Amino acid sequence: MKKNGELIYMNCKSSAELKALAREKLKGRYAIAIGVLLLSGLITLPVTLIAALFYNENNTTSVIIYYVIIIIISLLSTVLGVGLIRFYTNLCRNKNYQVSDIFWGFSNHPDKIIIIAVLISLMGILCYFPAILLVAAYAVTKSISIVLMAIFAFIAGFVLVIMINLNYGLTFYIMSDNFQHSAVEALKACRTMMKGHKGRFFYILISFIGWQLLSLLSCGLSMLWVEPYLFSTVTYFYMDLRGELRETIAKDTNEVIESEHDYHFQ
Repeated sequence: MKKNGELIYMNCKSSAELKALAREKLKGRYAIAIGVLLLSGLITLPVTLIAALFYNENNTTSVIIYYVIIIIISLLSTVLGVGLIRFYTNLCRNKNYQVSDIFWGFSNHPDKIIIIAVLISLMGILCYFPAILLVAAYAVTKSISIVLMAIFAFIAGFVLVIMINLNYGLTFYIMSDNFQHSAVEALKACRTMMKGHKGRFFYILISFIGWQLLSLLSCGLSMLWVEPYLFSTVTYFYMDLRGELRETIAKDTNEVIESEHDYHFQ
């Protein structure tokens, strides 16, 4: 439905409904979901170990090499992350999904993916820039008032970073569906899509914090179950904003009815 040229989403699913869809979709598919997640981690692990070997705080060259490798790891993880998004959108849309989806980003405009990541990172850095300047000023003046201002600036920066992530958190989903878009076009499309839905998105994300904290008790191993659940839920949220869920759920229902009909017929 459109009003004054702006897309209005009606009958949006609640967080509980989206999670229920995610749990149902992952039934019998957790093995491949965990496998894809493990693969993405194993790909970046060797590079991370190399970075650790290079680090020597007493050697400027090794420090520079270390941070260059860290940047490479971040970019590699971002492109792999888009592959994960591709895997989950295929899964949740009842399309053909496979482990090789994780490499999708490397053959579909990785330059645009990297530009988006850099732009979002720069926006985040700018949010903290006033606080950084105040910390530098404190190093010179040792003024308590500047410390208080710096604390306030860091808190304000943190809030702004959260808002940026809520505004642009689905940009890679949009790029995955519309890789003909430029990086800036994808960011603008995401910001438009998220109008009126940032609160829902925030609630969905914080609702997983408890699970993530509990995973610490298992040394992070339970994250192998939590992350697919989170990815699937966010994917369904994205599909909900696009108005896809009614069609997808109807298709799922028809498949179940057909399978039951075939069973009784046999």
